[in-house]
Amino acid sequence: MNGVIWEANPDTMEYTYISNQVTRILGYEPEEYLSGRFKLGGNRYRKGRGRSEK
Repeated sequence: MNGVIWEANPDTMEYTYISNQVTRILGYEPEEYLSGRFKLGGNRYRKGRGRSEK
């Protein structure tokens, strides 16, 4: 399969499962997603700036 399967908690927007293909496709280990480093939606906003921070 050429894709990433994932599951997330809708209340916290944190990933609860992500398939191993994420490493090959995006370059991150599944553990990095499950650690809370990434949230569903991907962009973080600085207060008062109105632009996404990457």
